Amino acid sequence: MPSRFEDFKRASHVVDICLKQGLGYFVDLYGLKWHLHLFKRIILRNAKKPESLPERIRAVMEELGGAYIKLGQLLSIRPDLIPSEYCEEFKHLLDDIAPISFSEVKKTVEFELKQPLHKVFAHFDKFPLGSASVAQVHKAKLLNGKNVVVKVQRPGVDKKFREDIDIIYYLAHKIQKHSDLRRVHPLAIVEEFEKYTNKELNFINEARNIDKFYQGFKETNIIIPKVFWQFTTPKILVMDYLDGKKLTEAKKLSQEERRIIAYRLADASLKQLFEIGVFHADLHPGNILVMQNNKIGLIDFGIVGSLDGDTVQKLMNAYIGIVQQDYDAVTKTLLEVAPPSTETDVDQLKAEVKSLLEEWFVPSNNMRYTQMMYLVFEVGIKNKLKFPRDLILFGKSAMSAEGTCMEVYPQFNFTEHAKPKVMQLLKKQHAPLAMLNKFAQKTSNFGRSVGELPSAALSLINKFQKEPVKIGIDNTDVRHLGFDINTSSNRLSYSMLIASLIIGGSLLVNTGPALGNYSVISMTAFLLAGIMLVPLLVSVVREGNKMYDSHRN
Repeated sequence: MPSRFEDFKRASHVVDICLKQGLGYFVDLYGLKWHLHLFKRIILRNAKKPESLPERIRAVMEELGGAYIKLGQLLSIRPDLIPSEYCEEFKHLLDDIAPISFSEVKKTVEFELKQPLHKVFAHFDKFPLGSASVAQVHKAKLLNGKNVVVKVQRPGVDKKFREDIDIIYYLAHKIQKHSDLRRVHPLAIVEEFEKYTNKELNFINEARNIDKFYQGFKETNIIIPKVFWQFTTPKILVMDYLDGKKLTEAKKLSQEERRIIAYRLADASLKQLFEIGVFHADLHPGNILVMQNNKIGLIDFGIVGSLDGDTVQKLMNAYIGIVQQDYDAVTKTLLEVAPPSTETDVDQLKAEVKSLLEEWFVPSNNMRYTQMMYLVFEVGIKNKLKFPRDLILFGKSAMSAEGTCMEVYPQFNFTEHAKPKVMQLLKKQHAPLAMLNKFAQKTSNFGRSVGELPSAALSLINKFQKEPVKIGIDNTDVRHLGFDINTSSNRLSYSMLIASLIIGGSLLVNTGPALGNYSVISMTAFLLAGIMLVPLLVSVVREGNKMYDSHRN
């Protein structure tokens, strides 16, 4: 139960709203009726389990506002945390509330920048461009004449959010204690929300995200606002003003303009994943601006994800597997990117993936590629695979981007558009130099691990010597074991180096200066491998002779 009277009052207010929205059955079930007046507790006795539960919970969040709307918006893109029907319903939550006064905005900006407003801005609009529960946005002009947007955090919002999160934790404990929820884990949801909120309340995090995109999309048709770091603090974010209309408001576009915008947006979606390494997780029309010459502006970088190169490679493999109707390959990739739990039935997972892909390949099926891919993720979640957070965000981002492209230009085909680009990337990754770099990296990692074996063995020997552990092996034998491990690991490292030279020589056979019909680099690699192979073979033969002699004796 909340520790302070104010907390108790806030919890009682939340419970009262739940009752008002028809959730009395759950108020009673989760042991929350003590927050209600006596008369309302009596009413609960006849409360029945409500229908349309997602809609009722959304209504509760809308009425409570603030942190509760933010929680719903976060959950709308996290089918790994809640069932998909709730995700769909929570998409309708709008974070649009009455703005704070200009005097409060001015006070916050001057306090953060440590100087009067007129010392930084030649002009500052008193009326905001938009207002939400965390911040509101104003248009302004710097002293150098540059038009900018100033995002200003609401005074005291961090304290209020922390108080609301305390109440949400309290409710989550109650729900988890009084119910048997297999799919939903209330406390895990609140922990994830708390992390997200802490990041969002520090505008430096969003500024860093914007900067990554700004650097990645330089000199392209995708415009990202530049951050003015000298005027940016944890509670103030100053960036370029992008002069354009939101895609939702751009009604008078010609067919050709729509085609250009759709394909540019698709290219941006692919580039951010495969080249920049980070992606905008919420590419819906409200976050996309149509600018002069059909350039596209992206805004609102509050939710950004990133995937490492290995995961991106696996996603490309999954794409090829889907296009080639290779169900086993798709299932294998799923298990690689999302480790199975003890509850995962791999055969059932494979059967469900196969069924979904067969349905997608039916000619009459209008399911989009990214939509189908997202459903594959949902199949994995249903079968208890443990997906990384950013992989789920990527699925949501890709689906939003494709949906937006088709909304702008219905003839757009993501699969056909992406296929040559994915193939080109795969070809690039399988080029000789790229393969050699990968092999060298893996060899280095393996060699490092092998090289640690002798010291690990000796550490174990020292432990045996110091502690009264009785084993049926003579101390001398243990020392021999350490020596043998050391010798074997050195030979293995030596062998890996020889293998690297042989494979590298094979890959570079047509690279660099040639002597006759052969590459000098390739011949040098083969020669070094041959020279190093001789002592290795001699060492192995000698060891074999010693073992033979010892067995004879």
